[in-house]
Amino acid sequence: MKAKIYLLAVILIFVSCSGKKQQEKNTISSEDSTVENKQNELDTLLNNDSTHVVEAKSLNDIRFGGWTDKDWYDNDYFRYLRKSFNTCYESKSYSGVDESELSKLQEYKSMLHSEFIVYNAEPFIAGGLFVTLIFVEYPDTMFQTAVYSDVDEKTKTLIGTYHLRGFEKMSEPSNITKEQILEMVKEHPENKLW
Repeated sequence: MKAKIYLLAVILIFVSCSGKKQQEKNTISSEDSTVENKQNELDTLLNNDSTHVVEAKSLNDIRFGGWTDKDWYDNDYFRYLRKSFNTCYESKSYSGVDESELSKLQEYKSMLHSEFIVYNAEPFIAGGLFVTLIFVEYPDTMFQTAVYSDVDEKTKTLIGTYHLRGFEKMSEPSNITKEQILEMVKEHPENKLW
């Protein structure tokens, strides 16, 4: 009788262990299948066109991400500066230029009629373009300003409205003459006079 009970216990343990092993095999198989499905989904996303992949873009990536070399010499930021200078110089109102922006220019009103050349332009950390410029008729003085541009963060597009953020005379002289500026524009026409 003891032998029968002992045999029955061994059989029960064996059956129980076999059941657990089969359950573990099923779980592992299920996990492998899930991992394989996820890998297939990822492969599909990577192999298909990039419409499924969402890229995180900074606001300045939206503003300047697709710019060519030509865009860095000729753009709406510089056009906005020219309109702002003309508006202030002519003492007229312009719907695209805020009165507070024009007040920043008043101190230099007598210079604003002159064409200017962009000495340097680079993305401004707060958004928009940081510009260093020199007026052709007043070549010994450099100015710095930032032209901010609005971006629709939902659609990741440039709205096309611009704002002047400061305008100040730099303390260091440019060490450039009017003749040098005109010669540079002649030799490198991409450097436009605005």
